[in-house]
Amino acid sequence: MELIDSPWHQDPSRCPHSYDCFLSLGTSHDASLNISDFGASLKYTPGSVVYLTGRVLRHSVKQCQGGERAVLVHFAKDAVHNRMLCPSSSVTYH
Repeated sequence: MELIDSPWHQDPSRCPHSYDCFLSLGTSHDASLNISDFGASLKYTPGSVVYLTGRVLRHSVKQCQGGERAVLVHFAKDAVHNRMLCPSSSVTYH
């Protein structure tokens, strides 16, 4: 299995006021979830669950050594709310 970085990014299509749920899966590895806005680096071992506002916070995951890694992510997109004719928020973020 090829291990790759998840480079620094934000998720512009996600709702700015809702949380994304990240579940780290796999075998033993030493991945870390980095959040540049806070200068934080969190241990991201298998079984870790993290909620964060992916549209607002810039984040990345660096390559891990050893084991295999997969991430299950749950999130909401603004487009879903728009399609159902129920705006997700009247708040505007720039």
